[in-house]
Amino acid sequence: MEQNNLLTSFKTLSVTIKNKILVVEFNRTKSLNSMNEEVFQNLFDLFSNMTKLTKDEDIRVIIIRGQGKHFTSGLDLKSDFAMSLASLNDPESTLDVGRKAFYIYNSVHKLQDCLTAIEKCHIPVIASVHGYCLGAGINLIPCCDIAICAKNALFSVKETTIGMVSDIGALQRITKNNGNVGLLKKLSLTGEMFGWETALKLGVVVDVAEDEVDLEKKVFALAEQIAEKSPMVNWGIKRIINFSRDNPINESLDMVATMNSAFLQAREVEDSVKAVLTKTKAIYPKL
Repeated sequence: MEQNNLLTSFKTLSVTIKNKILVVEFNRTKSLNSMNEEVFQNLFDLFSNMTKLTKDEDIRVIIIRGQGKHFTSGLDLKSDFAMSLASLNDPESTLDVGRKAFYIYNSVHKLQDCLTAIEKCHIPVIASVHGYCLGAGINLIPCCDIAICAKNALFSVKETTIGMVSDIGALQRITKNNGNVGLLKKLSLTGEMFGWETALKLGVVVDVAEDEVDLEKKVFALAEQIAEKSPMVNWGIKRIINFSRDNPINESLDMVATMNSAFLQAREVEDSVKAVLTKTKAIYPKL
């Protein structure tokens, strides 16, 4: 079937479905799950096709995590993308400054779009972080709706250490997501590594697990709890919170009123009220 072909077509991601939970794992363990252009493209292809995928598969929650010892060590500096950017500084390059800028501008936007596809996905996404979460990794997790880490997690907005400004979302999203702006500036300006306590203060994670075993228990327990709720309502909550973050309050209030003018006519309300009154569990259809 087409949807199964999609789930098995990614070289850099392992994708499985169990109990309405889609688990997406970085599988480049030999390179510490570093992210090359193929990883970014695989993420885009998966998340931008999620609406199509969920027409056939009943997916209620998505978990992103890394196989092996780390979540991700960040951008693969040996990738074709990184090497091509470095080559632009070659004195023998025939491109002028304007054309070099055009190439870099579009390349950065492409990477931004790959991560934004996670944020735009209508399904709640949980990041499960252990080990390294560096550079591109810390740009990715604010695109998720919830992030939980193990106490062995190490983070860094490390782009400054390679002479560049972090440019694929961390600075914008962490700031917008009620992050600690002063702390974000300090960490971005220094590129220093930081652990779970600072990650909590910064607002990039919402909970911490003792170890990787505890992390898996916490993440899947949360995913199962969310999966029991209406997928339509979950989409609405995610949509409204993200919209409210980026827009004035009056516009967000109008949007939720418009949304609920449809939602309150759906079967969810009747099923939910009946479940509360009868002390049973409501069973919601997939979108």
